[in-house]
Amino acid sequence: LKQWCADQGELLPSVEKLILHLLTEKEQKNPDPGCGWAEPEKYGSALLSLVEDNAYAQMQVLWAIQKYCDTLGFPKLNDEYVVQSMFRA
Repeated sequence: LKQWCADQGELLPSVEKLILHLLTEKEQKNPDPGCGWAEPEKYGSALLSLVEDNAYAQMQVLWAIQKYCDTLGFPKLNDEYVVQSMFRA
């Protein structure tokens, strides 16, 4: 996936759109507060290749997580907002 992303270059949508789509389609209504989807063996290596050394792209990841949690009504898990857990992960 990492190589595919590199091959696509400018054809890829924004990082924000990619992450939001990933969370909406893969996590759906069951968010993972630990962001298991961002592990290197899943999507993490590819995502890192898109945001490494790029503060604006890194901010887009945070914006996508916020938008995703907003679609769920900013749920809580164990008295903590999921968005906070995901930001820490």
